[in-house]
Amino acid sequence: MRTSEFYIKRLDWNEAEQDTCNIRNRVFAQEQGIPENLMTDESDLSAHHFLLYLTHQDNPVASARLLEDGKIGRVAVYKEFRGKQLGLALMRYVHDIARELNIKTTKLHAQKTSLNFYLKLGYIAEGESFEEAGIPHQAMSMELPSNQTPIEFTPDAALTKRPVTHQSEHYQSSLQAGYQPRALIPATETPLTEAILGESNKLVTIWQSNDIVQYIEAIIAQSSERVFIYSPTLPVEIYCQPAILNAISAMARRNPISHVQILVDDTAPLITQHHDLIQLQQRISSLINLRCTAKPYPVDSLGLILADDHGWLEFIDTNPIMLSGSFNNPGKVKLWRQTINHAWNHAEVPAEIRRFTL
Repeated sequence: MRTSEFYIKRLDWNEAEQDTCNIRNRVFAQEQGIPENLMTDESDLSAHHFLLYLTHQDNPVASARLLEDGKIGRVAVYKEFRGKQLGLALMRYVHDIARELNIKTTKLHAQKTSLNFYLKLGYIAEGESFEEAGIPHQAMSMELPSNQTPIEFTPDAALTKRPVTHQSEHYQSSLQAGYQPRALIPATETPLTEAILGESNKLVTIWQSNDIVQYIEAIIAQSSERVFIYSPTLPVEIYCQPAILNAISAMARRNPISHVQILVDDTAPLITQHHDLIQLQQRISSLINLRCTAKPYPVDSLGLILADDHGWLEFIDTNPIMLSGSFNNPGKVKLWRQTINHAWNHAEVPAEIRRFTL
């Protein structure tokens, strides 16, 4: 099931209490066995509360809160709606509100079972794990880029009410006060090649430089939710091409759940040369996640691009550059993701990138 249209409301405790308690009781008390007397505390009175609604439902399906000191907590999504990246959209919205409040660093206590979720958002573990309410937790924090402007589905400090990006008749009828992010909207770009993501099964091999750029641009431009790029050095003749940069930027901003992951072997020379893709990543770093491979966990590839759950392109030679892949091979993409997830989860956010962000 793909994510339905939804909106997020930012509320105070008086407005949020009943629905928030319903979600917490069902997720924390009923599912996890946490005592009901721990469902609320005195911090709720001054916290910013967030509830995520699907437009075809009257009751919210996810919640979170943000304290004035930057601590995010009580993040909960109903079980039947997990795995649809609603939690990701909710957290990105909370991060944008935090930036609006001039919070520089967000922090949280993550349940160990949710550790990978927060790592993918860019959080870094701090110290040893500990028990909280009888459940193993890990303290985590993340620096929020101070130079990042609100993107199209995030709040704008100059507006009390952000206009809706996707305005179907049904969506307009469901508008409520506060922020209304758009729903998942599939990519609608006209294909630049005969290959169509999710439809074209043909295995292609490309060696002409113009065709290589076109195919990379096309597979990224047709992606709706996620793009993964592994490149040891991000060659400038490929990844500094304006067409590819524009495709990556547009894809990352496409939906509340869209995101790009970039994995490289060394960021130092990329920063020294002011690489265009690194510059883009710094401008929208909550949407483009950059990491550096750890030496014990290399990627066995000359370069790789994965698009949604369907398409893949792999560099099979670098001198001359040759590319091979398919725009519709879910089985191959699944195998690749299983391989690169291990490398990604052990990869590091380079210190140079963190300093560059500041």
